[in-house]
Amino acid sequence: MKTPSNHTSPSEQAIRQLAAAFFARSTTYQAVTLEEFALFAGADVTDILEVFSLNEWTSLRHAWRVQYLRPFMDEVYREAQTQEEFTIRSIATRAGILPYQVYHCMKEEWQARKATLPTARKKLLEVIKTMVQANVPLADFTIERMYAASGLPPRVKLPRWLYQARRDAYFELVERQRGAVAFPSAGENILPIAGGWIDLDSSSWDLRPAGGTVLKRERMRDDLAALAWPLLREDLRSGALTMSTIYAHYEGFRQAGKVLGTGIPDVRSTTLEALQRAWVCYEGIGVPCVRARRALLQLFEALLQRSATEPALDSQELLSIVNWLGTMLVLPHTASHGDFLFEDEVNTILVSCLTDIKAGIRFTENGPDLTKLSTRQKSTDGAACIVHWAVALMIVLMTFTGLRRQSVLLLEVGDWAEIRAGLFALAWRHQKKGEEHLAVLPATIAQQLQCYVDRTAVAERNCRPNAFS
Repeated sequence: MKTPSNHTSPSEQAIRQLAAAFFARSTTYQAVTLEEFALFAGADVTDILEVFSLNEWTSLRHAWRVQYLRPFMDEVYREAQTQEEFTIRSIATRAGILPYQVYHCMKEEWQARKATLPTARKKLLEVIKTMVQANVPLADFTIERMYAASGLPPRVKLPRWLYQARRDAYFELVERQRGAVAFPSAGENILPIAGGWIDLDSSSWDLRPAGGTVLKRERMRDDLAALAWPLLREDLRSGALTMSTIYAHYEGFRQAGKVLGTGIPDVRSTTLEALQRAWVCYEGIGVPCVRARRALLQLFEALLQRSATEPALDSQELLSIVNWLGTMLVLPHTASHGDFLFEDEVNTILVSCLTDIKAGIRFTENGPDLTKLSTRQKSTDGAACIVHWAVALMIVLMTFTGLRRQSVLLLEVGDWAEIRAGLFALAWRHQKKGEEHLAVLPATIAQQLQCYVDRTAVAERNCRPNAFS
């Protein structure tokens, strides 16, 4: 039986000294755990908990973590100009831990420091007020100049409150500089542009005062215009795009009409097969081709969103089209100097790959024992076509995901999965950095990969666990 004593026992004193040394030498957040300290002290966790209560240990660990995270918080705080930039996620990224861990340790301190920073809204409203008071020329009263004066990075999509604030301030400047620009009549959906204004509800927008051109809805197909004109309206309203970019989007929608041609009279009832046929027949090259693909992707994404409330739209077919447009290749037709393949060269390779894939599938239809067959090229009764099948899948995978050969070789069975109906993702690893990333995987390719895995499962168990072994 122990005799009560006011003195710390040597073992307890040693553990406390070791604890101080452990916290002093720790350099990573993840390493400060009870188990790691037990290893450092050469003691059992139960022995340590006889010296430190669980609450005391938790308190010591929390104090160390706060001290560890504070420099990262200071760094983000010094760089942040607004509350929106001073985020838990930014601190966590610098510290190399998860956001909830920062929030658990630093919630109150983070909130207090965040409150000392202005919001982006406050800074931009102050800039607008200053510009109006300075009576800046209407041509200089642009979103770009507002963001530049505020020191904030411009946003792609303009917040609604900023659109309204800029609009109201613009007309206040018009009143001050009356005569420079004709004031619009009341009730119109007016958008100020450099040197003038446009009515967003009209079917013709004259962007020439701002350095653009005239956009007319009637120059687009009716079925496309019903979708494209509202998209262009949002582009203009955002204030984040130049007039040349707006025009490029407009031309893209017109090119999309040329792609669909007479074979697809209504974009709302398009199928993936019909769109692919139309694309093959499309004669556009270079920039028009790139613009057409982007415009089609926008159009079908808009239709996919509408399919949630419009039962007449086939959401599964639209999802397949969006996936295909998002992963398809649009290759240049300029001289490659040997570094790149022409489009017809790539198509020839892909056709050969599809031939090898079909041959591999046919060869395995009756379930041959692959472990007893030779894969040598000249073997008359061998399984060389299985090797060709694997190589063909690698080429197709690299073509449609952009992965390099080294990354494809690191893939393992189970690295691809269906994350929602018709949409697959592929987890791949960087060979040198060891980082893991995700890539969109066309559903057809995911199915072909799984087919290869299923058909070669017996042989694969005798090899290393790689999808293309």
